[in-house]
Amino acid sequence: MTCGALQCALRPTVLWRSELRNILVGYLRRGAFDFVAIKTVMQSMKEILMPNEHLVASESVIALARASHCSAYDCEFVALAEALSVPLVTEDKLIMKAFPTRAFTMKYFLKSD
Repeated sequence: MTCGALQCALRPTVLWRSELRNILVGYLRRGAFDFVAIKTVMQSMKEILMPNEHLVASESVIALARASHCSAYDCEFVALAEALSVPLVTEDKLIMKAFPTRAFTMKYFLKSD
């Protein structure tokens, strides 16, 4: 299967599903989307992200969390970036402070390109 540039660039952990569900439930509760629209969005995102999603080793996540003040949840993203040898683009100040050679703001990342 081939993919477009954006689709190939996205390498999410399986946590993307929970993140998206939370966002979509917020839209549902505010009346911005109805249930049918939410199911459509979730299905579309599955088609884009599932082929490229990654599981990360628990040992890596726990080691990163132990060495920092970040949660295991946050360290899952760091572990994935490390496993793929790519930068982690985030606005989370705690992650950037704990992992300054791996985590960068979007502004910094775009400027360094």
